[in-house]
Amino acid sequence: MANRIIEVVSTGTHLSKERGFAVLDNKALGVRNKIDIESCGLFLIGAGVTITSNLLSELSRQNIAVVIVGQNYYPSAYLAPEVSHTNAYKNMTLQIAASGPLKKRIWQAVVQLKISNQAVALEKLGKNAATIAKFSGRVTSGDKDNVEAQAAKAYWPLLFDADFRRNQVTDDDDMLNIGLNYGYAVLRAAMARTIFSSGLHSTLGIHHKNQSNSLVLVDDLMEPFRPAVDFIIASLAEKGRLSEFSPDAKKAIAESLISQQVPNKNIQLGTPSGLITKMYSFTRSFVRSLEEKKILLINPQVFDDDFGV
Repeated sequence: MANRIIEVVSTGTHLSKERGFAVLDNKALGVRNKIDIESCGLFLIGAGVTITSNLLSELSRQNIAVVIVGQNYYPSAYLAPEVSHTNAYKNMTLQIAASGPLKKRIWQAVVQLKISNQAVALEKLGKNAATIAKFSGRVTSGDKDNVEAQAAKAYWPLLFDADFRRNQVTDDDDMLNIGLNYGYAVLRAAMARTIFSSGLHSTLGIHHKNQSNSLVLVDDLMEPFRPAVDFIIASLAEKGRLSEFSPDAKKAIAESLISQQVPNKNIQLGTPSGLITKMYSFTRSFVRSLEEKKILLINPQVFDDDFGV
């Protein structure tokens, strides 16, 4: 499966379609690139970039996710492909038929995996993970006691410092939150594409509920993967590489989420690391849980031995 991540953020860049290629043209930078559309998994596009409807239509046809990032790299829009999948009807039927208790048990497992991965992130950073790890065992069906939030309250000060506050809307100098927004945008788009490709309906979630959010299942199933982004941002901050959200900082985040990088003034290209492969495996285990009506979620093992910055 084509999984290439394409990031286009330079203001003044124009994207268009030419036969089977996406053409990236920025006359001010003297840059013109052609990318084989079939090799792509998702596009991450900055606010100052223009794109033709012809290319958007082709990206959608080929099940390629597109995310538009706005101020401080927080996602402002997603293009969700209208995908035809052989199991789409079966999987949607399973999602609709899933009982309340089953969805609550699945959410319990999702939260436990997220907290466990938060502990691993802290451990890899040489920080005290014992307190966070204990929260995982306290999660009940549906997380009715909101242990996820309790763990987060303890987690963020350990990851960064006591003054840190997780915010989606940030000041221009809030590099930690800007970096997290950027990393989560990539992660969410990758999970959205995974869900579309798996024949699942993104509006049928197991926990998140928001009538204006068409990607509630994406937000549900990406939770265990978030600590990968947290680890990357904390690592960059420790190394002094996040003092400003420069092209170097963005490149470092992208390189940690993808295995190969072809640097350019205007674009970053690469093949995603095992994270996207693990998303597909995790999503398949979610479908099996619906089929068997029991918890068969796998641990996505987000942190490989060589995962790092």
